[in-house]
Amino acid sequence: IARKEARAMRHSHNSGMLLVALAGLFIANPAWAQTPPDFLKGLTGVNVKVVFDEGHGTGGAARKALTGDLGLESGPIQAETELRLRQAGMKILPSTSRSSFSPTLVIAVVAAGTKAVLVHIALCELATLDRGSLRWTASTWEQEAVMQVNTAIQIREEIRDNVSAFLNQWLADNGK
Repeated sequence: IARKEARAMRHSHNSGMLLVALAGLFIANPAWAQTPPDFLKGLTGVNVKVVFDEGHGTGGAARKALTGDLGLESGPIQAETELRLRQAGMKILPSTSRSSFSPTLVIAVVAAGTKAVLVHIALCELATLDRGSLRWTASTWEQEAVMQVNTAIQIREEIRDNVSAFLNQWLADNGK
């Protein structure tokens, strides 16, 4: 019995360490969130897109938890974000067709189960690779947070914090 208990404790400890390591990858200063200085310089406007998604294997329950149980709606989040960007002096660009592309600030709220949520904000722009003339969309600024959620207010506050980080970087890079 002692051997089984020791093995169970070791397994439990290893699982806990794995969870801490994975959380650290997402939360503690991810490299992709560290934008070089002046990287947003010259950006004059963005299109805003809000997306609700769910993790793999949740069978629709996670998305329902976001939009149904918590009552999150993309319209109010998009309107609030666009207002904050305008107040800071950034132009809001119209939605584009598939044949053209404008810089887009994507706000993704991804549910993993009914309580864990990833809030991911990324500026997606059209980029040209040095190899030939291949043009592709690329994320040029990102920030995200993994959180345990009980209310829509918590998610909206996290979105506001991430939008503030984007605006602060944009203002600093453009000398405003």
